[in-house]
Amino acid sequence: MNESSLTRIKSHIENRNVGLISAFRGRYTKPENLQRTRELESMIRSDGFSFIKMNGHYIEGHGTPNAQDNDEVALFVIGKDGDDNGKLKGALKKYGSSFDQESVLYKAFDKDDAVLIGTVDKNEDGESVWPGLGNESSVGKFNPMRVGEFYTTMKQSKNASKGKTEPSIPRTFTFEGFEFPSSYFQRFSEYIRNRNLS
Repeated sequence: MNESSLTRIKSHIENRNVGLISAFRGRYTKPENLQRTRELESMIRSDGFSFIKMNGHYIEGHGTPNAQDNDEVALFVIGKDGDDNGKLKGALKKYGSSFDQESVLYKAFDKDDAVLIGTVDKNEDGESVWPGLGNESSVGKFNPMRVGEFYTTMKQSKNASKGKTEPSIPRTFTFEGFEFPSSYFQRFSEYIRNRNLS
């Protein structure tokens, strides 16, 4: 997983159904969110999918002097080559609902644009969330090395012999203006909704 390159990600996006999801929620501590991520990883594996662990970033106060980069663990989920009769899309919806995510990101192998899919109607506090259960909103095309308000970076690899992180240029990608939000996907949903309203 750590040796995965942006070229490999691009190949997956062009030839397979893929998705992006996080188990993080702002109401939990980092250790709790990491445990939730391990549970999500187990669900993905048990359903027969593979994934690449990434960092989902969103910029709080984007475009202001106090802008701050926040990140959380995101999983790039990889489906089978070609048409899978909706298997990955259905699984992503299930994962999103199970981990109280407002939405998940999905891209079909035969489509240019990725879509944000709503996986709940209300958050844990009973407040309505956008885009709403089952609703979809386009987030645009894959953009290697483009950084916006919400973006994703590959995790840096570890030097197996020294146990140290290799210095490298972060490998980033976005889907058009999309990048990650109190959670990455909560704030991402808000960003896409506001973009569509303007």
